[in-house]
Amino acid sequence: LGNLGFIGKFRIRQMLREVRTGFTVIFGMFISLLVMMLAIDCYVLCENISMENKADTRYEYMYTYKYPQKEVPKGGEACYMETLSKEAYGYQLDVTMVGIDNNNPYFKAKPEKGKNKIVIASATAQKFGLKKGDKLILEDRINDMDYAFTVEDIVPYSVGLYVFMDIDSMRELFGQQEAYFNAVLSSGQLNIDPGRLYAVTTKEDISKSSEV
Repeated sequence: LGNLGFIGKFRIRQMLREVRTGFTVIFGMFISLLVMMLAIDCYVLCENISMENKADTRYEYMYTYKYPQKEVPKGGEACYMETLSKEAYGYQLDVTMVGIDNNNPYFKAKPEKGKNKIVIASATAQKFGLKKGDKLILEDRINDMDYAFTVEDIVPYSVGLYVFMDIDSMRELFGQQEAYFNAVLSSGQLNIDPGRLYAVTTKEDISKSSEV
């Protein structure tokens, strides 16, 4: 150090005195960049969920019945829905079970006949870590019963935790009549007595919810 002279020694001394300030600035920049990257990731994730929800919702109206009709309204596609649950991450999560025909135009699922065979949505597979061939146990908390199903296939569907089953097999499983249904999907508005309905959900409602 003796050969550095006054200027050199002064510079080293100042650098050593300010080293903590330098580390503080660098650490602050790291935290700021980390927060910015998290914000960008969250934005991209939320935007992607919104886009997928809109793309996966292929119907314009979903009518959920309180008092089902005997005949399916003209222009509608009958479904049978039940809400079961599964525990995950310390919470009881609702899983919507949908009974559909093999040629339902509003879902990509093609369920096979069988009271233990289901097709699950991609969102359900991701949430519970499931793959084809796995067993899925769902709980009916109202009737205190458990149902075990085999995952036959996974289809793209991000709107919620859904599983799909052949509608006739599902009616048989839950003890319903041969032509029973409690929901109708359609591409246009149907003339249904509002007194028979629990709710009407539109594609626009789902789009607004996904954007929020």
